[in-house]
Amino acid sequence: MINPPDGFTLIKRFCTDEKLLSDLATYARSLPWHEAPCHRCVLHEGRKRCGAAKNGDIWRLDLVAEKETVNIKNRGQEWRELVAKLPKFPHPEEDFQPSFFQVAKYDPRAILEAHKDDPLNFSRMAFLDVCGDAFFSLKKSDDDLAQKFEVKLEPGDLVFLSGEAFLDWYHEARNLDTERIILLMADSRGSHVEEGWRIVSDARKIQAELRELLNSL
Repeated sequence: MINPPDGFTLIKRFCTDEKLLSDLATYARSLPWHEAPCHRCVLHEGRKRCGAAKNGDIWRLDLVAEKETVNIKNRGQEWRELVAKLPKFPHPEEDFQPSFFQVAKYDPRAILEAHKDDPLNFSRMAFLDVCGDAFFSLKKSDDDLAQKFEVKLEPGDLVFLSGEAFLDWYHEARNLDTERIILLMADSRGSHVEEGWRIVSDARKIQAELRELLNSL
């Protein structure tokens, strides 16, 4: 079984303290994978309700209240103290630019290899201006997803979702399945569903695009 990666949602644009980010990443990696803030973290840009925070098992930063508002179970004082050192974020409407959701079925081991020299591991992968990152796996079958989104998913699909569309099915994508690891890069506002689904069946093209993206960060 492949453990979820160690990336979690921190915004380097507003936090340039490499040691703090490293400390947070190190602490996250020290936890069991099912407790760590790695594959299920979603940055929450000021929404009243974060769909990913069900049952309080996922932490998020409330950028409006400028504080951590959802704690991971059994997180402990050390994590709270580290998170408390993060800089204050501006109100989303003041200085935040909308990004996009990009979901692609991909081999996480290849991304690990591409980022092996990155001391923050995965935490920079989704820093496209303002966005969060998470790895998770599909609990529902491709047929179920196809019926919900009226599209057939193929190996290597690259698709675009809005924040709302992602949160609608996020709860169904938590159980780890090594054959269904997918990559999330997300914002939490703006609607991009109208951009449609970009279906790419050639997995090698997906690999090339993602490697180009990683190299550009």
